[in-house]
Amino acid sequence: MTAGETSGPGIQQYILRAFVFLIIVTLCISGVAVYSLFSNLLVRFTEQNLRLEADARFAMIDSRLSQLEQDLSFLAISSQNLEGLGGDRDWRTSQLNAFCTHIIHCYDAFYISPEGVIEQSVKAEVDLGTDLYTGPYSESMLGLAYRRAVISGEIELSRLSWYPPSEQFAQFWVVPIKQDNTVIGVYAVQLAPAFFKAMSKLSDRLGRTGEVLLAANIEGQPTLIAPLVLSDARPFEYVFDSTDRSLPVLEALAGRSGMGPAVDYRHEDIIAVWMPLPRTGWGLVVKMDVEEVFLAQDELLKMLLLVFGLCILLSILVSTWISRFISRPISGLTAAVQQAAQSQDLRPVEVSGSAEISKLATSYNQLVLRLHAARAEVESVNSDLETIVQQRTAELIETNQELSATMRQLRDTKAGVFQTEKLASLGLLAAGVGHELNNPLMGILNYVEYAESRVQDEKVRGVLQKAIESVGLMKTILTSMMTYASSAPQAAELVHWADIVAKVTDLMAADLRHADVVLSVEIDEDLPPILASGSELYQSVLNVMLNALYVLKSSDVKRLRVRGYQVEGQQGAAGEVLLDISDSGPGVPDEKKSKIFDPFFTTKPVGKGTGLGLSVTRNLVEKHGGEISIHDAEEGGALFRFKFKVAEENP
Repeated sequence: MTAGETSGPGIQQYILRAFVFLIIVTLCISGVAVYSLFSNLLVRFTEQNLRLEADARFAMIDSRLSQLEQDLSFLAISSQNLEGLGGDRDWRTSQLNAFCTHIIHCYDAFYISPEGVIEQSVKAEVDLGTDLYTGPYSESMLGLAYRRAVISGEIELSRLSWYPPSEQFAQFWVVPIKQDNTVIGVYAVQLAPAFFKAMSKLSDRLGRTGEVLLAANIEGQPTLIAPLVLSDARPFEYVFDSTDRSLPVLEALAGRSGMGPAVDYRHEDIIAVWMPLPRTGWGLVVKMDVEEVFLAQDELLKMLLLVFGLCILLSILVSTWISRFISRPISGLTAAVQQAAQSQDLRPVEVSGSAEISKLATSYNQLVLRLHAARAEVESVNSDLETIVQQRTAELIETNQELSATMRQLRDTKAGVFQTEKLASLGLLAAGVGHELNNPLMGILNYVEYAESRVQDEKVRGVLQKAIESVGLMKTILTSMMTYASSAPQAAELVHWADIVAKVTDLMAADLRHADVVLSVEIDEDLPPILASGSELYQSVLNVMLNALYVLKSSDVKRLRVRGYQVEGQQGAAGEVLLDISDSGPGVPDEKKSKIFDPFFTTKPVGKGTGLGLSVTRNLVEKHGGEISIHDAEEGGALFRFKFKVAEENP
């Protein structure tokens, strides 16, 4: 037997699997075909039932209206044969009462004279005695139908509309009373709302979600005129969405008939039949929800799935039995090979049988011997390899530990060097500036104080006093600059933004005036204080406003706005006090906003700025727990926002 001949049982297994696959595919195709056919039949059956119901409802409405027309005609003929009609009021009253009693859902009946005056009414409504030519109800549907009946001499049916005397929606049948082709009077009957309700009453064939919709165009709007089953919408109050052209009721009101899937007023999928009622101008829709229609289809699907599963199970059992019957001669050898493959110690097996199976067993025993030899060789190699791996792993772990320690030391050293260089440069700069400016400032302060003590004029003394304050402020700013590298905060106190802004604007008043800058200050009167150093906040606000003044000098529109307000905290948290300083300048590009507060970064030309103002400002603000940020102003410039927590207690 050649190696190719030993693949016979595998081919048989493939044939069996193909057999099972064909059975499954056949069942799937059959199930889909049955399911699709049943769906189509179910839809057609539902549409047929709905069509029968719609036709029956149309016939019922038409029959009721025809009967009413016959009764009105008979009443008119009886009045025509009566002698002295104009004076027999009691007879007309009895006829009207009898007519309303006889006619189902008749709300009221009228007798109208040839002059258009309502002389009699069963309900005795407030319109009794009014003139339908010139009176208040001349343009009502009753008045319009009356005049058409007098002109045509035929029975007229009005459109459905609101009738004020009855305080309800009504529709009128108007029949002329003629004698020798001359109209000698008119009878009118007002249909009650119960008539429309009776026309929409459900039948057994509509199921749980079935509905009969009656609608009419009232004042140009598609309006419901009969109660619904699946909605609380009230008749004559619910108006359909006239823009939704998928609604069947709009198709019916437009004079078109149809049948099939649609969407109803609830935006639910339905199967519906719709048709117009030409005599009354109504629209009729009979429908059921698709979900209810396909309940039977869902049951069929469950049954098909059950049958499908049973068939698959049966085919698997049959194919398993056939497979075992075919593979029985080699089952013993298969079990032995599996047992040997699962055990740790492979041993040769002895299998009796045909020549092919004996040859297969011999080949297996030879393979076992080779595997034993290969296993011994692999175990020896694995032992050597494991020793080498352990040595290399230990060396790698030691190297990684040394590398991690070196990297940590390098990061710490780099951070320390950076901080040291920063503090050294800032300290050197602050010391040099302080040394150069401190003595001249003290001399100026002494001279001004001396002059202030010798001058008698109060106005001059006030000017000198402001000069003393400004020189003192310059000394404070110089001291703050020298302490930039220090993290220790200055003495904190309760500070009001209004006081800080007032001092800064007083100092900058002359510069703002010379630069033609329009300054607006809006500080809320009840703005709470914050806990910070007043002099450092003064310096911070001054830095920002000086930068704004610089950019506004070259701007066409020169406006500077300072606004202070409070933002309430959430869920009992303390609020925040904000100060916004915005200008109408060119603004700050997005790529520079992230660097604007960095030391020595400036947007000014070389020699015009040092790049320390905003850096010092941020350092001073953050020392007291505040925040400063930059944003785009509404006028196109830059907006700097100071944010501090509301002070909860005195310092």
